[in-house]
Amino acid sequence: MLALATLSRLTFAPTDHPAATDDWLVSTTAVSQYPTTFSLRPAPEPYPSGSQLLTLANGLVERTFFAGADGAFCTVEYRHLLSHQTYFRAIAPEGNITLNGTALQIGGCDGQPTGHAEFFTPEVYGPQLSAADDTLLLENISHAAPAALFDWQPGRRRAPSDVAWPPTGVHVTVNFRVPDAPRFAKLRAARVSVHYEMYDGMPVLRKWVEVSHAGSSSGGGSAGGGAGGGAGDAAAAADGSDDDVQKPLVVDTLNYEMLRAPNFGPEAMTIVQQQANNPTPFDQQPRGGNPSFPGRDFSLWFLDPDYDACCDHELHVTYTLFTFLIVGYTANKQFGGPTGPGALVHPGGTPFASLSVRTVLHDSTSSERQGLGVRMMHRKLAPQLLEQPVPFMIQDITSSAAMRLAVDQASDAGYELVIVGFGAAGWCGMCFGQLDNATFRGWFKGEVGYARSKGVEVSAYTLMQHNGWGESIPTAEQTLARDGVTRGPTACFATDWHATYRQAVLDFVTETGMGGLETDGQYAFASAPVALPGGHAPPCRWLCPPPPTAGTSRSRARTSRTTTTTTASPARGTTGSRQRSTSTGGSRASAATATASTRRAPTRTASAAPTSGTTPTPTPSATCRCGSSTRWAGCTSTTRRSTGCRRRAPSA
Repeated sequence: MLALATLSRLTFAPTDHPAATDDWLVSTTAVSQYPTTFSLRPAPEPYPSGSQLLTLANGLVERTFFAGADGAFCTVEYRHLLSHQTYFRAIAPEGNITLNGTALQIGGCDGQPTGHAEFFTPEVYGPQLSAADDTLLLENISHAAPAALFDWQPGRRRAPSDVAWPPTGVHVTVNFRVPDAPRFAKLRAARVSVHYEMYDGMPVLRKWVEVSHAGSSSGGGSAGGGAGGGAGDAAAAADGSDDDVQKPLVVDTLNYEMLRAPNFGPEAMTIVQQQANNPTPFDQQPRGGNPSFPGRDFSLWFLDPDYDACCDHELHVTYTLFTFLIVGYTANKQFGGPTGPGALVHPGGTPFASLSVRTVLHDSTSSERQGLGVRMMHRKLAPQLLEQPVPFMIQDITSSAAMRLAVDQASDAGYELVIVGFGAAGWCGMCFGQLDNATFRGWFKGEVGYARSKGVEVSAYTLMQHNGWGESIPTAEQTLARDGVTRGPTACFATDWHATYRQAVLDFVTETGMGGLETDGQYAFASAPVALPGGHAPPCRWLCPPPPTAGTSRSRARTSRTTTTTTASPARGTTGSRQRSTSTGGSRASAATATASTRRAPTRTASAAPTSGTTPTPTPSATCRCGSSTRWAGCTSTTRRSTGCRRRAPSA
């Protein structure tokens, strides 16, 4: 009877829609009707003594976490309060991460038997919850109000003036530390924070992960203190020196949401990922080779290997397939394996903030109502989409007369924004020839001022993957094709060279007073070069054994070839991160966070990059490395054969 009673929780039977006065989609007072609350209280029986329950709720949805005295932390309930349906099936980690080649779960609890993830019963499994092995341990919990992701004013460009920005709600930060076990000693300076935001008047939860390095930026001393000190330092001394601890952290892989949902979950939840650019590894691309079920053959919903692993497979197929939600830098059909992020985090430096995911829990399977719910979420959390400027394309800026003619026409016709378009005469698409030309910057600033006097803003086109047009991209700064040899034609976003370019573009926009920037062709997350200026870690998609030793038949067969190596300059920070703050609302996927000391491409010491027609082959001293783990990071197909590299099996 217990099993039957519990399974009844997993049946999705939408209730009648709430009255219009209470419906969050149409109520004008939804924000005040459904305020978000934060609760951290002692856990009742049957949970272990000394544990706590953390609950985020807003009258529409509620997510509850178990926080054990031993550092365990995991979701134990996630439900819609109006439809009375649970969207939680069984225990799972809050995420997982690989730091410098060491895999760790983010949170997670032992206590539910392996292979029995059909449902979670607190009365049965609650008393047994404890911290799992190889798991980052809970350090502390804090909460604050959400912060604005970007500067924006309600009412801008005829957007509604009654939109709350930043959105109101509660932002919870859950900080984790590395376990004290000696095998993790070299990572004892690592800190991982999981951020949750729930908003007033919406059945929406946003989540992302941040990685920081507690070491000293000066390179001296130990990363002790807090939960990482004391016994942790004593244990670390056996296996990790201070020099080891002071090394940068490489975020090799990261998943920032893991949820075992009930059978109806994929049909009643909308998963909205923050998009860096398109096409990217974060699109919901079909996963080839797996059994399909309508609506579940996407990379976000995975087959759960622990769903009733022992028996009754015929009872659960096919409706229970693909109910394990995993969001992050996961295996990807286009890229053939894990997609990073490959971020570097320096001691005392800027933390790395992941992309975020927004989960909308629906109270109905109606596609119309679900669509309206997603649109309302975007209106509240991305209000800049409500701006309605009327644009006018400019094709000639060879002189003030030509540009002002277009501005005058736009003003007379009621246009509010002029765009110096692709291929416009006199415009090089944000090339260094104009970005660094003080005379041109001054002239363009004057033209922007003239346009503003006419009530018109100025935007302009740039092809961000190139350095304008008419200028070449240094070969060593170009992306690496899948063959591991061919370069370009686009610039690699992970290099300091491109960070310098992005910053120069932003400086130009700020100095001239432009009101917009039209970007094209970002295509981030293409394969990076073998070695990157600034020490940025390239994406890793291959596992490699050590290269063959000298004298073997395999190495002798290619003695006529030599290996081209590249030496990267010291790192100056990572891109795509934000300043760390407990109350800050997430990662800013913007070029504005890129840092560079000069506008020109940084000096780089490197030998000639491989080109098509040459096939570099490893010597006994060569290695295929990404961060501290031995992986393929740019070898050719010939190199992979010679070293016995094999493709990594897709993993969650």
